[in-house]
Amino acid sequence: MQHALTHYAPAAVLINRGYEILSMQGPLVDYLEFPPGQPTQNLLTLARQGLRTRIRALCQKAIDGNAPVVDSSAHVRRNGQYIACSMTARPIIEPREAQGWLLVVFQDRFDERAEPPTSAPPAPESPFVRQLEDELRTARDDLRSSSEDFESANEELKASNEEVMSVNEELQSANEELESSKEELQSLNEELSTVNSQLQDKVDELDRANADLTSLLESTEIATLFLDTELRVKRFTPGITDFVNLRPGDVGRPIADFATNFQDDPLLADCRRALEKLTSVERQMRSFSAESCIRRVFPYRTAGNRIEGLIVTYTNISQLVAQRKLIDEGEAYRHVVTHLPVAAIFVSDTHLYMNEAAEALTGYRQGELATLDAWFAALFGA
Repeated sequence: MQHALTHYAPAAVLINRGYEILSMQGPLVDYLEFPPGQPTQNLLTLARQGLRTRIRALCQKAIDGNAPVVDSSAHVRRNGQYIACSMTARPIIEPREAQGWLLVVFQDRFDERAEPPTSAPPAPESPFVRQLEDELRTARDDLRSSSEDFESANEELKASNEEVMSVNEELQSANEELESSKEELQSLNEELSTVNSQLQDKVDELDRANADLTSLLESTEIATLFLDTELRVKRFTPGITDFVNLRPGDVGRPIADFATNFQDDPLLADCRRALEKLTSVERQMRSFSAESCIRRVFPYRTAGNRIEGLIVTYTNISQLVAQRKLIDEGEAYRHVVTHLPVAAIFVSDTHLYMNEAAEALTGYRQGELATLDAWFAALFGA
């Protein structure tokens, strides 16, 4: 079957719109030339002399009319002679994926009207002249079509150029806006740098103030405890550990979790009262170690007069209590001495007190003999 198709079927090629050969059969060497070197599948490149322009015109007519077109006046150069032939271009309709393809069939003409092969160009009235005229006409049509395509492409290029110019203007406008934004950003950056420098100065100032405050709190003998509004530990001075069992890692814990060094300590009640009444609560207390102190609980106010917690201070007054006790005892003894009916004196530390009977006996008034040494010197000349 393949042998029969090869030797008896007409020469035919199946091409697409780009004149690329998809399939071929029959004696195509009579109509196509296959030159050595890089292979090509382009039908117009492979067509023998005399057929190239006619193939293009024939295929274009078949495409435009979507119907078979026959050219019976073609001549092909073969073995130095021009041979009369016919060509048929048939559009492929089915199957759907083959639409746009063309079947081009080549056949030699051996009818009575066909002129014998000749090696020279035909006479003016010969079919060869008509072929040349057709090729010229086809070439003009191709040139006209190319000119129209060129004009259309030129118009598209003009439209594209206008679009490019419009885009360029938009880009220039966007670039100007970017430049303006850049200047604004630079100005804003300078302002931010200034603000950042001021903030850094404030931070340094706060660090110094915090260091001063920390140093002051650590050096003072007043034990201080800072609480937030939820009565959680914020910070404290080292001296607070003498009164409340706190450690450095206890920051953030509720003060209710810790024991104090006082019997039945009403610390929580005092803290709640100070928060509710926004006033200070003062209480004198005595620790398990017999130390006396005054505890003050008062609200912690910010610069904006906002309450952000409490401050609890413990002031040790053990020495003051002891001295007060001595003074109270001395006043009692002096009162007794003053009302005795006999001459009597009372000495507290280096101070001397005498009653009226002693003044009458010695002849000195109260205050003239203020010390015990002055007493002995006045009475005994020592």
